[in-house]
Amino acid sequence: MRFSLVLIISILCILSSSCISSESIGDVEAYTDYYVPVYYPYSTYSSRNNYFITISITDIPSDRSTSIQINGNDEGTIQGGSSREFEVRSTESHIFQVQEYVSGAEGVRYVCRENSWTFEKTQTSGYSYNYPYYYPYYYPYYYPYYYNISPHYYANNSYYPVVYTYYYYPGAYYYPYYYPSSTRTTLEASHTFSYEPEYLLTVDNAYGQSIDKEGWWQKSMVVTLSTSERIDQSDQERKVFKAWNIDGIDMVSNTITLTMNKPYKARSIYQSEYYVQVNSELGRPQGSGWYLEDSIVTISVNPEVAMTGFWGSIGAKNVFDRWNGMTSGDQFSPTTEIVIENPMVLTAIWRSDYSMAYMTLAIILSVILILIIVGIIVSMRGLPEFQRRAPSSALDNLNIRYSQGEITREEYLKIKKDIQKS
Repeated sequence: MRFSLVLIISILCILSSSCISSESIGDVEAYTDYYVPVYYPYSTYSSRNNYFITISITDIPSDRSTSIQINGNDEGTIQGGSSREFEVRSTESHIFQVQEYVSGAEGVRYVCRENSWTFEKTQTSGYSYNYPYYYPYYYPYYYPYYYNISPHYYANNSYYPVVYTYYYYPGAYYYPYYYPSSTRTTLEASHTFSYEPEYLLTVDNAYGQSIDKEGWWQKSMVVTLSTSERIDQSDQERKVFKAWNIDGIDMVSNTITLTMNKPYKARSIYQSEYYVQVNSELGRPQGSGWYLEDSIVTISVNPEVAMTGFWGSIGAKNVFDRWNGMTSGDQFSPTTEIVIENPMVLTAIWRSDYSMAYMTLAIILSVILILIIVGIIVSMRGLPEFQRRAPSSALDNLNIRYSQGEITREEYLKIKKDIQKS
């Protein structure tokens, strides 16, 4: 009974063994771990060795690092300017990927434009290996009466027999089990991920011009910023360009160029201008125009203007009274300084001054009255004599003195006689 069982097991071993004289070994992917049958060539095992991949990171500061993934799995970080070695199987393709962007100081980042690299698996081809026919001999043993048996093709903890299968070659016996090669070949590869800096440009413009230039720029790129010199907001208010402020420094041109070798903060500066309208019906008003906010401006008008017609001919005039619409300055002065805080419409108010005309008219009337009185006196003294001889000025004065009672008749006659003689 036992002999029959041994015979059956032996027959099964024969059927399961290879009895061909040659075998083509395919891609080593068909085998797991690092073990191949003893009858495979050593070159097959060497092709299954691991690769040692050196990954280097350049052009980012040493105080910065980038994360790295292999086949989507996190593998830690690599400092800038350093390298790390990774061990991978050569029979598989592997994708190495680092961060596309690494942040630096304020306004600086580093970009890797090719942040993924594929390590291709080792390509293997079949090997033709010839070996002679082998002739199995079978020796039954019974477990556990003899020494412990290493787990070869068949082994168990039962009391059934275990068969050692020996293959006979001239002068040698081989056990057909998997075992590692006695030599290892170190396979190495490397790849460098290079970064380059990018700089941030921020643009602050309340009126939207050149805002589209804001963002990250490659090193040494040239960027042009431009904005309008004037922006009209109404017929009385407008904004006037003053400067581009670049990192605290004013640049007065409204179009500038920046070479992106560092981060920049650009801000457009505009000033408000207001229109001042100076109105007056008289007196040549001065000071209308556009002025910057908070500037000091002098406005003026003639202090007085003569009236036209009769009244103007005798001294009547229009005199400045005050400014209407003023929020600063001396509103009662025809010439004054004002502070521009908003759009302004200033109107000169006038008043009429007849004082000089009245005085002139009074003088004229007085002269006329005197002439009338003199005429009456002359007519009373006798017009024929008066017409006959035009009295001299001395006689006229004498007559006046006499008519006013300053001298007596005797004195009058005596003086008159003396005048006539002379």
